[in-house]
Amino acid sequence: KIRPLNFGGGAVRHVAFDETLLLDYPYHLEAGTQNISGVIGLSAAIDFIETLSVDSLLNELSDLRLRLETGLKQEEFRIIGEAPEKSPIVSFIHDHIHPHDIATFLASKNIAVRAGHHCTQTLLDYLGIPATVRVSFSVYNTQEDVDRILEALHDMKKFWS
Repeated sequence: KIRPLNFGGGAVRHVAFDETLLLDYPYHLEAGTQNISGVIGLSAAIDFIETLSVDSLLNELSDLRLRLETGLKQEEFRIIGEAPEKSPIVSFIHDHIHPHDIATFLASKNIAVRAGHHCTQTLLDYLGIPATVRVSFSVYNTQEDVDRILEALHDMKKFWS
């Protein structure tokens, strides 16, 4: 009795002017062309990942995280979450500049970060923090990227003072 969300090829048994007959459940829920480009893209991503050394990649990402955290502390930013062996994600704040202003400034320098509560509103309420800025490192990031972030944050502090 479930009606399809989408109608189209692959879900229809027969079409006439006065009646459309759908395939039996669950086949009538699969309207349209399958996500072929998504499957091809996933295959290419898997091929790429298989060329990487996971241990080497994890070490590189950890080095990027540590480099950013060291620079943030030198620039008087506060890192939120300093657990040992954490992921290559850094959340931080500045005591006098709102996280959304930081993210907007970085965006103006073509640096992509996220600002917000990141689905941790309860934790941030407990910590008395409205939001954080989050940098997420991945396989394509370099030490130069970290240096660009730190340089932009240094410039931003001058701008806001």
